[in-house]
Amino acid sequence: LGFVGSDDQGLSGLESYYDNELTGTAGRVVAAKNAMGTNMPFSYEKVENAVKGGSLVLTLDNYVQYTADKYLESAIEEYQIAERGAAVVMNVNTGAILAMSVKGDFDPNEPFTLSSADQKKVSETADEGEKKKLQSELLNRQWRNKAVSDTYEPGSVFKAVTAAIALEENLVNKNSSFFCNGHATVAGQSYHCHKTTGHGSQTLMQAISNSCNPAFITIGQLVGVSTFSKYFKAFGFTEKTGIDLPGEASSTYHKEEKMGPVELASSSFGQSFNVTPMQLICAIAATVNGGYLVQPHMVEKILDENNKVKKTVVTSTKRQVISESTSATMRELLNFVAENGAKNALVAYLKDGRESLLGENKDSDVLYPNCSGREMSRQGFWKLIKAYGKKAGIKSDITPHTLRHSFATHLVENGADLKAVQQMLGHSDISTTQMYMTPASRRVREVYEKAHPKA
Repeated sequence: LGFVGSDDQGLSGLESYYDNELTGTAGRVVAAKNAMGTNMPFSYEKVENAVKGGSLVLTLDNYVQYTADKYLESAIEEYQIAERGAAVVMNVNTGAILAMSVKGDFDPNEPFTLSSADQKKVSETADEGEKKKLQSELLNRQWRNKAVSDTYEPGSVFKAVTAAIALEENLVNKNSSFFCNGHATVAGQSYHCHKTTGHGSQTLMQAISNSCNPAFITIGQLVGVSTFSKYFKAFGFTEKTGIDLPGEASSTYHKEEKMGPVELASSSFGQSFNVTPMQLICAIAATVNGGYLVQPHMVEKILDENNKVKKTVVTSTKRQVISESTSATMRELLNFVAENGAKNALVAYLKDGRESLLGENKDSDVLYPNCSGREMSRQGFWKLIKAYGKKAGIKSDITPHTLRHSFATHLVENGADLKAVQQMLGHSDISTTQMYMTPASRRVREVYEKAHPKA
Protein backbone atom coordinates (compact mmCIF):
# COMPACT_ATOMS: atom_id res chain seq x y z
CA LEU A 1 0.00 0.00 0.00
CA GLY A 2 2.76 2.45 0.93
CA PHE A 3 2.32 5.65 2.90
CA VAL A 4 2.18 9.44 2.57
CA GLY A 5 4.29 12.24 4.05
CA SER A 6 3.19 15.15 6.22
CA ASP A 7 1.95 17.00 3.12
CA ASP A 8 -0.10 13.96 2.01
CA GLN A 9 2.26 13.28 -0.89
CA GLY A 10 2.65 9.58 -1.65
CA LEU A 11 6.11 8.41 -0.64
CA SER A 12 5.92 4.65 -1.11
CA GLY A 13 3.95 1.84 -2.73
CA LEU A 14 0.62 2.48 -4.43
CA GLU A 15 0.37 5.82 -2.64
CA SER A 16 3.45 6.94 -4.56
CA TYR A 17 2.73 5.29 -7.92
CA TYR A 18 -0.83 6.64 -8.11
CA ASP A 19 -0.12 9.91 -6.31
CA ASN A 20 -1.59 12.07 -9.11
CA GLU A 21 -4.87 10.11 -9.17
CA LEU A 22 -5.20 10.09 -5.38
CA THR A 23 -4.16 13.68 -4.61
CA GLY A 24 -6.62 15.68 -6.69
CA THR A 25 -6.17 19.35 -7.70
CA ALA A 26 -6.06 22.35 -5.40
CA GLY A 27 -8.49 25.18 -6.05
CA ARG A 28 -7.36 28.70 -6.97
CA VAL A 29 -8.54 32.21 -7.81
CA VAL A 30 -7.13 33.93 -10.92
CA ALA A 31 -7.44 37.76 -10.73
CA ALA A 32 -5.97 40.85 -12.45
CA LYS A 33 -3.88 43.18 -10.22
CA ASN A 34 -1.82 46.30 -10.87
CA ALA A 35 1.84 46.89 -10.03
CA MET A 36 0.84 47.90 -6.50
CA GLY A 37 -0.79 44.53 -5.97
CA THR A 38 -4.30 45.87 -5.69
CA ASN A 39 -7.29 44.83 -7.73
CA MET A 40 -7.68 46.71 -10.99
CA PRO A 41 -10.97 48.38 -11.91
CA PHE A 42 -13.07 46.21 -14.18
CA SER A 43 -10.80 43.44 -12.93
CA TYR A 44 -10.84 39.96 -14.36
CA GLU A 45 -11.40 37.16 -11.84
CA LYS A 46 -11.87 33.47 -12.31
CA VAL A 47 -12.44 30.87 -9.60
CA GLU A 48 -11.21 27.32 -10.22
CA ASN A 49 -12.73 24.95 -7.69
CA ALA A 50 -10.68 22.25 -6.02
CA VAL A 51 -11.10 18.73 -7.34
CA LYS A 52 -11.03 15.93 -4.80
CA GLY A 53 -8.69 13.02 -5.35
CA GLY A 54 -9.91 9.71 -6.64
CA SER A 55 -9.60 6.24 -5.13
CA LEU A 56 -8.40 2.82 -6.17
CA VAL A 57 -10.06 -0.58 -6.34
CA LEU A 58 -7.31 -3.16 -5.84
CA THR A 59 -7.04 -6.68 -7.23
CA LEU A 60 -6.06 -8.00 -3.79
CA ASP A 61 -8.24 -10.74 -2.29
CA ASN A 62 -8.66 -10.35 1.49
CA TYR A 63 -8.59 -14.07 2.20
CA VAL A 64 -5.60 -14.80 -0.05
CA GLN A 65 -3.69 -11.81 1.36
CA TYR A 66 -4.38 -12.91 4.93
CA THR A 67 -3.24 -16.44 4.17
CA ALA A 68 -0.04 -15.26 2.43
CA ASP A 69 0.79 -12.96 5.35
CA LYS A 70 0.21 -15.67 7.91
CA TYR A 71 2.22 -18.46 6.34
CA LEU A 72 5.04 -16.23 5.16
CA GLU A 73 5.51 -14.94 8.69
CA SER A 74 5.49 -18.51 10.03
CA ALA A 75 8.04 -19.66 7.44
CA ILE A 76 10.40 -16.78 8.21
CA GLU A 77 10.25 -17.63 11.92
CA GLU A 78 10.66 -21.37 11.38
CA TYR A 79 13.63 -21.12 9.03
CA GLN A 80 15.21 -18.09 10.75
CA ILE A 81 15.29 -15.96 7.58
CA ALA A 82 17.51 -12.93 8.15
CA GLU A 83 16.78 -10.86 5.04
CA ARG A 84 12.98 -10.87 5.18
CA GLY A 85 10.69 -12.81 2.86
CA ALA A 86 8.20 -12.16 0.08
CA ALA A 87 5.19 -14.01 -1.31
CA VAL A 88 3.14 -13.17 -4.40
CA VAL A 89 -0.11 -14.77 -5.59
CA MET A 90 -1.21 -13.88 -9.10
CA ASN A 91 -4.07 -14.87 -11.39
CA VAL A 92 -2.10 -16.58 -14.16
CA ASN A 93 -4.60 -15.64 -16.86
CA THR A 94 -5.13 -11.95 -16.07
CA GLY A 95 -2.00 -10.85 -14.20
CA ALA A 96 -4.14 -9.57 -11.31
CA ILE A 97 -2.17 -9.68 -8.04
CA LEU A 98 -4.33 -11.46 -5.46
CA ALA A 99 -1.78 -11.15 -2.65
CA MET A 100 1.59 -9.53 -2.15
CA SER A 101 3.21 -10.00 1.21
CA VAL A 102 6.59 -8.86 2.54
CA LYS A 103 7.76 -9.68 6.06
CA GLY A 104 9.18 -7.98 8.11
CA ASP A 105 7.37 -5.01 6.94
CA PHE A 106 5.91 -1.97 8.69
CA ASP A 107 2.62 -0.46 9.76
CA PRO A 108 1.55 1.96 6.96
CA ASN A 109 -0.10 4.09 9.65
CA GLU A 110 3.23 4.37 11.50
CA PRO A 111 5.81 4.10 8.71
CA PHE A 112 8.60 5.81 10.64
CA THR A 113 8.35 3.36 13.56
CA LEU A 114 10.91 0.58 13.48
CA SER A 115 10.24 -2.95 14.66
CA SER A 116 11.25 -3.65 18.24
CA ALA A 117 14.25 -5.69 17.07
CA ASP A 118 15.50 -2.93 14.75
CA GLN A 119 14.85 -0.23 17.33
CA LYS A 120 16.95 -2.19 19.78
CA LYS A 121 19.86 -2.15 17.31
CA VAL A 122 19.55 1.64 17.03
CA SER A 123 19.34 2.12 20.79
CA GLU A 124 22.45 0.01 21.34
CA THR A 125 24.50 2.18 18.96
CA ALA A 126 26.51 4.70 21.01
CA ASP A 127 27.73 7.14 18.36
CA GLU A 128 24.98 9.62 17.40
CA GLY A 129 26.12 9.88 13.79
CA GLU A 130 26.16 6.10 13.39
CA LYS A 131 22.81 5.86 15.16
CA LYS A 132 21.13 8.23 12.66
CA LYS A 133 22.75 6.41 9.74
CA LEU A 134 21.61 3.01 11.02
CA GLN A 135 18.07 4.25 11.66
CA SER A 136 17.85 5.61 8.11
CA GLU A 137 19.14 2.32 6.66
CA LEU A 138 16.68 0.24 8.68
CA LEU A 139 13.73 2.46 7.75
CA ASN A 140 14.56 2.21 4.04
CA ARG A 141 15.01 -1.54 4.43
CA GLN A 142 11.57 -2.04 5.95
CA TRP A 143 9.97 0.16 3.29
CA ARG A 144 11.62 -1.78 0.45
CA ASN A 145 9.22 -4.08 -1.39
CA LYS A 146 11.23 -7.28 -1.66
CA ALA A 147 8.85 -8.77 -4.23
CA VAL A 148 9.51 -5.92 -6.66
CA SER A 149 12.75 -4.17 -5.71
CA ASP A 150 15.02 -7.12 -4.84
CA THR A 151 16.47 -9.86 -7.03
CA TYR A 152 17.51 -13.42 -6.20
CA GLU A 153 18.57 -16.71 -7.74
CA PRO A 154 15.30 -18.49 -8.58
CA GLY A 155 16.78 -21.96 -8.21
CA SER A 156 14.77 -25.08 -9.02
CA VAL A 157 11.51 -23.23 -9.68
CA PHE A 158 13.15 -22.12 -12.94
CA LYS A 159 13.27 -25.74 -14.13
CA ALA A 160 9.67 -25.30 -15.29
CA VAL A 161 10.90 -22.64 -17.73
CA THR A 162 13.76 -24.83 -19.00
CA ALA A 163 11.34 -27.71 -19.52
CA ALA A 164 8.90 -25.48 -21.40
CA ILE A 165 11.67 -24.29 -23.73
CA ALA A 166 12.81 -27.84 -24.55
CA LEU A 167 9.23 -29.02 -25.11
CA GLU A 168 8.40 -26.06 -27.36
CA GLU A 169 11.49 -26.74 -29.48
CA ASN A 170 10.58 -30.45 -29.74
CA LEU A 171 13.89 -31.42 -28.15
CA VAL A 172 12.21 -33.54 -25.49
CA ASN A 173 8.79 -34.93 -24.64
CA LYS A 174 7.29 -35.91 -21.30
CA ASN A 175 8.54 -39.49 -21.71
CA SER A 176 12.11 -38.62 -22.74
CA SER A 177 14.66 -40.52 -20.67
CA PHE A 178 17.48 -38.99 -18.60
CA PHE A 179 20.05 -40.73 -16.42
CA CYS A 180 21.32 -39.34 -13.11
CA ASN A 181 24.21 -40.93 -11.21
CA GLY A 182 24.34 -38.16 -8.64
CA HIS A 183 26.51 -35.66 -10.46
CA ALA A 184 27.32 -34.13 -13.84
CA THR A 185 30.44 -32.51 -15.31
CA VAL A 186 30.40 -29.75 -17.92
CA ALA A 187 33.65 -28.27 -19.28
CA GLY A 188 35.49 -29.43 -16.18
CA GLN A 189 32.90 -28.00 -13.78
CA SER A 190 31.22 -30.54 -11.49
CA TYR A 191 27.59 -30.27 -10.42
CA HIS A 192 25.90 -32.46 -7.82
CA CYS A 193 22.35 -33.68 -7.48
CA HIS A 194 20.64 -33.28 -4.11
CA LYS A 195 20.31 -37.07 -4.19
CA THR A 196 23.98 -38.01 -4.06
CA THR A 197 23.34 -41.64 -5.04
CA GLY A 198 21.51 -40.47 -8.15
CA HIS A 199 17.98 -40.93 -9.48
CA GLY A 200 18.99 -43.44 -12.13
CA SER A 201 16.93 -43.56 -15.30
CA GLN A 202 13.96 -41.18 -15.27
CA THR A 203 11.50 -39.54 -17.63
CA LEU A 204 11.13 -35.78 -18.00
CA MET A 205 8.06 -35.99 -15.81
CA GLN A 206 10.04 -37.78 -13.12
CA ALA A 207 13.05 -35.47 -13.51
CA ILE A 208 10.90 -32.43 -12.75
CA SER A 209 9.26 -34.20 -9.83
CA ASN A 210 12.70 -35.25 -8.52
CA SER A 211 14.08 -31.73 -9.11
CA CYS A 212 17.12 -33.40 -10.64
CA ASN A 213 19.96 -30.99 -11.52
CA PRO A 214 21.93 -33.38 -13.80
CA ALA A 215 18.80 -34.05 -15.89
CA PHE A 216 18.22 -30.34 -16.39
CA ILE A 217 21.86 -29.74 -17.21
CA THR A 218 21.40 -32.29 -20.00
CA ILE A 219 18.23 -30.52 -21.14
CA GLY A 220 20.02 -27.17 -21.07
CA GLN A 221 22.79 -28.50 -23.29
CA LEU A 222 20.19 -29.82 -25.74
CA VAL A 223 18.57 -26.38 -25.87
CA GLY A 224 21.87 -24.57 -26.47
CA VAL A 225 22.98 -21.02 -25.67
CA SER A 226 21.25 -19.23 -28.54
CA THR A 227 17.82 -20.82 -28.04
CA PHE A 228 18.04 -20.52 -24.25
CA SER A 229 18.85 -16.80 -24.52
CA LYS A 230 16.01 -16.24 -26.99
CA TYR A 231 13.43 -17.74 -24.65
CA PHE A 232 14.98 -16.17 -21.55
CA LYS A 233 14.17 -12.83 -23.18
CA ALA A 234 10.75 -13.96 -24.42
CA PHE A 235 9.74 -15.05 -20.92
CA GLY A 236 10.43 -11.50 -19.72
CA PHE A 237 13.60 -12.01 -17.70
CA THR A 238 15.57 -9.27 -19.49
CA GLU A 239 13.00 -6.51 -18.88
CA LYS A 240 11.04 -5.10 -15.98
CA THR A 241 7.48 -6.38 -15.70
CA GLY A 242 6.05 -2.86 -15.52
CA ILE A 243 3.90 -3.65 -12.49
CA ASP A 244 2.16 -0.57 -11.08
CA LEU A 245 4.49 -0.18 -8.10
CA PRO A 246 7.57 2.02 -7.73
CA GLY A 247 11.17 0.87 -7.49
CA GLU A 248 11.11 -2.21 -9.72
CA ALA A 249 14.58 -3.74 -10.02
CA SER A 250 16.30 -5.06 -13.14
CA SER A 251 17.64 -8.59 -13.50
CA THR A 252 21.29 -9.59 -13.84
CA TYR A 253 22.04 -12.46 -16.19
CA HIS A 254 24.52 -13.89 -18.69
CA LYS A 255 24.33 -12.17 -22.06
CA GLU A 256 24.31 -14.58 -24.99
CA GLU A 257 27.76 -13.54 -26.20
CA LYS A 258 29.22 -14.23 -22.75
CA MET A 259 27.40 -17.48 -22.01
CA GLY A 260 29.39 -20.67 -22.35
CA PRO A 261 28.53 -24.29 -21.53
CA VAL A 262 29.19 -23.81 -17.81
CA GLU A 263 26.96 -20.73 -17.56
CA LEU A 264 24.29 -22.55 -19.56
CA ALA A 265 24.50 -25.57 -17.25
CA SER A 266 23.99 -23.55 -14.07
CA SER A 267 21.31 -21.35 -15.65
CA SER A 268 19.31 -24.39 -16.75
CA PHE A 269 18.43 -25.16 -13.12
CA GLY A 270 18.04 -21.55 -11.99
CA GLN A 271 21.46 -20.57 -10.68
CA SER A 272 24.12 -17.95 -11.57
CA PHE A 273 21.57 -15.25 -12.51
CA ASN A 274 19.22 -13.03 -10.53
CA VAL A 275 15.62 -12.01 -11.26
CA THR A 276 12.82 -10.41 -9.28
CA PRO A 277 9.98 -12.48 -7.81
CA MET A 278 7.63 -10.57 -10.14
CA GLN A 279 9.60 -11.60 -13.24
CA LEU A 280 9.57 -15.21 -12.12
CA ILE A 281 5.86 -15.41 -11.32
CA CYS A 282 4.98 -13.91 -14.71
CA ALA A 283 7.21 -16.43 -16.49
CA ILE A 284 5.84 -19.40 -14.55
CA ALA A 285 2.31 -18.19 -15.29
CA ALA A 286 3.16 -18.21 -18.99
CA THR A 287 4.16 -21.87 -18.82
CA VAL A 288 0.66 -22.90 -17.70
CA ASN A 289 -1.83 -20.28 -18.96
CA GLY A 290 -1.60 -21.18 -22.62
CA GLY A 291 1.83 -19.63 -23.11
CA TYR A 292 1.03 -15.94 -22.66
CA LEU A 293 3.22 -13.42 -20.83
CA VAL A 294 0.70 -11.20 -19.05
CA GLN A 295 1.05 -7.74 -17.54
CA PRO A 296 0.89 -7.93 -13.72
CA HIS A 297 -1.17 -5.25 -12.00
CA MET A 298 -2.32 -4.24 -8.53
CA VAL A 299 -5.21 -1.93 -9.45
CA GLU A 300 -8.48 -3.11 -10.97
CA LYS A 301 -10.25 0.25 -11.24
CA ILE A 302 -9.60 3.95 -10.68
CA LEU A 303 -12.59 5.87 -9.32
CA ASP A 304 -13.18 9.63 -9.48
CA GLU A 305 -14.20 11.88 -6.57
CA ASN A 306 -17.82 10.68 -6.96
CA ASN A 307 -16.80 7.01 -6.91
CA LYS A 308 -17.63 6.64 -10.57
CA VAL A 309 -15.34 4.42 -12.63
CA LYS A 310 -12.74 6.58 -14.33
CA LYS A 311 -10.63 3.75 -15.69
CA THR A 312 -10.82 -0.03 -15.72
CA VAL A 313 -7.64 -2.06 -16.05
CA VAL A 314 -8.07 -4.83 -18.61
CA THR A 315 -5.93 -7.90 -19.09
CA SER A 316 -2.88 -7.05 -21.16
CA THR A 317 -0.88 -9.74 -22.93
CA LYS A 318 2.65 -8.87 -24.00
CA ARG A 319 3.24 -11.85 -26.24
CA GLN A 320 2.76 -15.59 -26.60
CA VAL A 321 5.97 -17.37 -25.59
CA ILE A 322 5.03 -21.03 -26.02
CA SER A 323 2.14 -22.81 -27.74
CA GLU A 324 -1.14 -23.87 -26.16
CA SER A 325 -0.14 -27.53 -26.57
CA THR A 326 3.22 -27.05 -24.82
CA SER A 327 1.45 -25.21 -22.02
CA ALA A 328 -1.04 -28.06 -21.66
CA THR A 329 1.87 -30.50 -21.33
CA MET A 330 3.44 -28.24 -18.69
CA ARG A 331 0.22 -28.29 -16.68
CA GLU A 332 0.26 -32.07 -16.81
CA LEU A 333 3.91 -32.19 -15.72
CA LEU A 334 3.41 -29.78 -12.84
CA ASN A 335 0.29 -31.65 -11.69
CA PHE A 336 2.46 -34.74 -11.57
CA VAL A 337 4.97 -32.83 -9.41
CA ALA A 338 2.15 -31.78 -7.09
CA GLU A 339 1.04 -35.38 -6.69
CA ASN A 340 4.45 -37.04 -6.50
CA GLY A 341 7.05 -34.40 -5.73
CA ALA A 342 7.01 -31.38 -3.42
CA LYS A 343 5.38 -32.28 -0.11
CA ASN A 344 3.77 -28.86 0.31
CA ALA A 345 1.99 -28.99 -3.02
CA LEU A 346 -1.40 -30.43 -3.83
CA VAL A 347 -1.68 -33.84 -2.18
CA ALA A 348 -5.18 -34.64 -3.38
CA TYR A 349 -7.53 -33.05 -5.86
CA LEU A 350 -10.46 -33.56 -8.18
CA LYS A 351 -9.57 -33.49 -11.85
CA ASP A 352 -12.43 -31.17 -12.79
CA GLY A 353 -10.97 -28.47 -10.54
CA ARG A 354 -14.27 -27.79 -8.80
CA GLU A 355 -12.82 -28.51 -5.38
CA SER A 356 -9.18 -28.66 -4.34
CA LEU A 357 -7.36 -29.44 -1.13
CA LEU A 358 -4.06 -27.77 -0.34
CA GLY A 359 -1.60 -29.72 1.79
CA GLU A 360 -0.40 -27.33 4.49
CA ASN A 361 2.45 -27.97 6.93
CA LYS A 362 1.41 -25.16 9.27
CA ASP A 363 -1.39 -24.70 11.78
CA SER A 364 -4.48 -23.34 10.09
CA ASP A 365 -7.56 -21.65 11.50
CA VAL A 366 -9.41 -21.49 8.19
CA LEU A 367 -9.74 -25.20 7.41
CA TYR A 368 -9.10 -26.34 3.86
CA PRO A 369 -10.47 -23.86 1.31
CA ASN A 370 -11.77 -24.54 -2.12
CA CYS A 371 -10.68 -22.61 -5.20
CA SER A 372 -13.02 -19.71 -4.42
CA GLY A 373 -11.43 -19.13 -1.01
CA ARG A 374 -14.39 -20.39 1.03
CA GLU A 375 -14.56 -23.41 3.29
CA MET A 376 -15.58 -26.57 1.50
CA SER A 377 -19.14 -27.75 1.89
CA ARG A 378 -19.78 -31.13 3.50
CA GLN A 379 -20.63 -32.49 0.04
CA GLY A 380 -17.42 -31.10 -1.44
CA PHE A 381 -15.38 -32.52 1.43
CA TRP A 382 -16.74 -36.03 0.97
CA LYS A 383 -16.31 -35.81 -2.81
CA LEU A 384 -12.64 -35.14 -2.14
CA ILE A 385 -12.33 -38.03 0.30
CA LYS A 386 -13.94 -40.41 -2.20
CA ALA A 387 -11.65 -39.15 -4.98
CA TYR A 388 -8.67 -39.96 -2.75
CA GLY A 389 -10.01 -43.44 -2.04
CA LYS A 390 -10.48 -44.17 -5.74
CA LYS A 391 -7.02 -42.83 -6.57
CA ALA A 392 -5.43 -44.85 -3.76
CA GLY A 393 -7.20 -48.05 -4.86
CA ILE A 394 -9.01 -48.46 -1.53
CA LYS A 395 -11.93 -50.94 -1.46
CA SER A 396 -15.24 -49.30 -2.23
CA ASP A 397 -16.98 -51.08 0.68
CA ILE A 398 -14.78 -49.44 3.32
CA THR A 399 -16.72 -47.26 5.77
CA PRO A 400 -16.58 -43.50 5.12
CA HIS A 401 -15.06 -42.77 8.54
CA THR A 402 -12.28 -45.32 8.05
CA LEU A 403 -11.62 -43.89 4.59
CA ARG A 404 -11.45 -40.42 6.10
CA HIS A 405 -8.82 -41.53 8.60
CA SER A 406 -6.87 -43.29 5.87
CA PHE A 407 -6.88 -39.99 3.99
CA ALA A 408 -5.74 -38.13 7.12
CA THR A 409 -2.85 -40.58 7.52
CA HIS A 410 -1.92 -39.99 3.88
CA LEU A 411 -1.86 -36.24 4.52
CA VAL A 412 0.45 -36.34 7.53
CA GLU A 413 2.74 -38.78 5.75
CA ASN A 414 3.04 -36.19 2.97
CA GLY A 415 3.93 -33.30 5.26
CA ALA A 416 0.58 -31.89 6.35
CA ASP A 417 0.46 -30.51 9.87
CA LEU A 418 -1.31 -32.63 12.50
CA LYS A 419 -3.45 -29.79 13.82
CA ALA A 420 -4.53 -28.82 10.32
CA VAL A 421 -5.55 -32.44 9.67
CA GLN A 422 -7.45 -32.51 12.95
CA GLN A 423 -9.34 -29.41 11.86
CA MET A 424 -10.12 -31.07 8.56
CA LEU A 425 -11.51 -34.10 10.43
CA GLY A 426 -13.43 -31.74 12.67
CA HIS A 427 -15.16 -30.46 9.56
CA SER A 428 -17.00 -33.79 9.56
CA ASP A 429 -18.29 -33.35 13.13
CA ILE A 430 -15.57 -35.35 14.87
CA SER A 431 -14.09 -33.36 17.74
CA THR A 432 -10.40 -33.55 18.58
CA THR A 433 -11.19 -35.37 21.82
CA GLN A 434 -13.36 -37.93 20.08
CA MET A 435 -10.75 -38.31 17.38
CA TYR A 436 -8.15 -39.41 19.90
CA MET A 437 -10.52 -42.09 21.20
CA THR A 438 -10.51 -44.04 17.94
CA PRO A 439 -7.72 -46.43 16.88
CA ALA A 440 -7.61 -44.90 13.39
CA SER A 441 -7.18 -41.44 14.90
CA ARG A 442 -4.37 -42.60 17.14
CA ARG A 443 -2.70 -44.07 14.04
CA VAL A 444 -2.81 -40.61 12.44
CA ARG A 445 -1.03 -39.11 15.42
CA GLU A 446 1.52 -41.96 15.54
CA VAL A 447 2.39 -41.40 11.87
CA TYR A 448 2.77 -37.69 12.48
CA GLU A 449 4.97 -38.13 15.58
CA LYS A 450 7.17 -40.61 13.73
CA ALA A 451 7.74 -38.05 10.97
CA HIS A 452 8.14 -35.21 13.49
CA PRO A 453 9.94 -36.70 16.55
CA LYS A 454 10.26 -33.27 18.20
CA ALA A 455 6.54 -32.51 17.94
